[in-house]
Order: sequence, then C-alpha cells, then structure tokens
Amino acid sequence: MRRGLVGRMCVAVLLAAVVIPSASAQEPGPRRQGFWFLIGAGYGSASIDCDQCSGDYKSGLAGTLALGGTLNQQLLVGVESDWWTRDDNDVWISAGIVSAVAYVFPGREMGLYFKGGAGVAGFHSTGFGPNKDQFGFGLMGGVGYEIPLHRDFSLTPMASYHWGTLGDEGAFTGLSQSLIQVGVGMYLP
Repeated sequence: MRRGLVGRMCVAVLLAAVVIPSASAQEPGPRRQGFWFLIGAGYGSASIDCDQCSGDYKSGLAGTLALGGTLNQQLLVGVESDWWTRDDNDVWISAGIVSAVAYVFPGREMGLYFKGGAGVAGFHSTGFGPNKDQFGFGLMGGVGYEIPLHRDFSLTPMASYHWGTLGDEGAFTGLSQSLIQVGVGMYLP
C-alpha cells in the first residue's frame, strides 16, 4: 500500500507540472546559480512503527524549508528540513527530518529533479503525559518539478518520502517513522 501511495503522489506531482502553465513562456529555462532558497507547504501522512507494533498512516500538515548552493546547472546541495504535524485529540504529534540534501536535475534545461539526503529524524508529542522527544538517523528521497514564473522565482510541485529510526521508548523497541509528503514550494535562486 505504501509503494502505491508514493507512486500516485509522484504521478500527481508530474501531472501538476504539466497542467500548471508557466507565466514566462518567452524566458529561457530555469536559472540555477549561487545561493538558493526553497520554502513549501502541503499535505503529509506519517506512521510510527516499532518491533511490537505497526502504526497506521495519519494525515496532517507538512512543510519544507531548504537552502544551499549551486555546484552547476544540474546539481544543487544544501540543508533541508521537512516536517509533518497533526492534532490528534488534543495531543500534538510532529515528525520530521533535517538532512544534508542534493538536488539532481537530469537535464540542464529541464525542470524535473530528484532529491536525496541523510540526517537526523525526530518525533515529538505533547498533551498526553510528559512531552516525548525521540531522535535518530533518517533518510529522505523525492521528486519535483521547477516551473519558472520569473527569472528569479519558480513554483515547485514536489513529493518526498522520509524514513527514520527513533530508538527505544520503554517497552517499545525499534521505533521508526515513515513520512510521505506532497506539496508546492517556491524556489528562489
């Protein structure tokens, strides 16, 4: 089920890239150089699992914040923070990852990109007993499409998958999180 959901989300991102018209059809392709910044928001679905349990995916708000530098027209590197949050019966739950990330554009003038990274995954809950914080190693990957609306501004539909280990908590061993995220970002080179 998870693979099917991720596949459908990737198709939705690519379709959005085709359907959303570019306001600057006369301008050249995306300009990638120097410092860059990306901010995005959308929908996320997260699951917390352990050796003794299997969690259900729950929906919530998701966001992305990234910044970095351009190595060339086809490779950007930086730091990215992706998060998901929801209010579940007055218990606030948040999950996310902060990672070193690389954005790879297969074609110099193409807007399609793939991203991947590794870093620190985290989970936080408040409102039910003491606040809980769990941290561990995390991996992320995703796909997106840069639609230039101006020389210095692009709209970016994107989808990503994040996975992280969270260690042990009491009787629960092997805690891990999975996060699927779909959204739209603004890319500023």
